[in-house]
Amino acid sequence: MTKKVTPRLVMAILSAGMLSFLGILDETATTVTFPILTRDFAITTDQVQWVNTLVLLVIATIVPISSQIRLRIPIKKHLF
Repeated sequence: MTKKVTPRLVMAILSAGMLSFLGILDETATTVTFPILTRDFAITTDQVQWVNTLVLLVIATIVPISSQIRLRIPIKKHLF
């Protein structure tokens, strides 16, 4: 039994890979800026880490919720 790899499946795999890479890149960039944030805002590293964790938590909850909202709310099609 052979299964055909569709272009849609390839795009889904590439999209998941790109999103994973961008997530890691974002986390790395944020972590690198910890010393600058602690100095500029006069707060401790613990406080910066908590803010970073909260931002990631918000992103992790908004992404699945937004896809569910997109599925439930129809989009108007404009004819030009």
